[in-house]
Amino acid sequence: VAMHALCEKGDTVVVDGNAHYTTVLAAERAGLKIEYAAASKPPQYALSADAYQQAIERAYEQKGNVSLSVLTYPDGNYGNLPPAREIAEVCHDYSVPLLLNGAYAV
Repeated sequence: VAMHALCEKGDTVVVDGNAHYTTVLAAERAGLKIEYAAASKPPQYALSADAYQQAIERAYEQKGNVSLSVLTYPDGNYGNLPPAREIAEVCHDYSVPLLLNGAYAV
């Protein structure tokens, strides 16, 4: 629902590399382009604010806009607790709304 409310078809959404596949399906269903914030290499698969900054900057360079960022907290495969506050600050600096997917937190 949030993707449909905050984005228009053809917009770009930044998604973390540990996102559940349904996040990707929702973006595809909304007609959005996806830019990934890469997780670190195994075995940590950690996310960072730097990865989000790089993804946002890539999206602006290659696709022209970023309408939303999505962060999975915690991720469903590894139980990582990404630095949500720092990632939110990066998104705020670029005026990109951040959707915190806390489905695995309950």
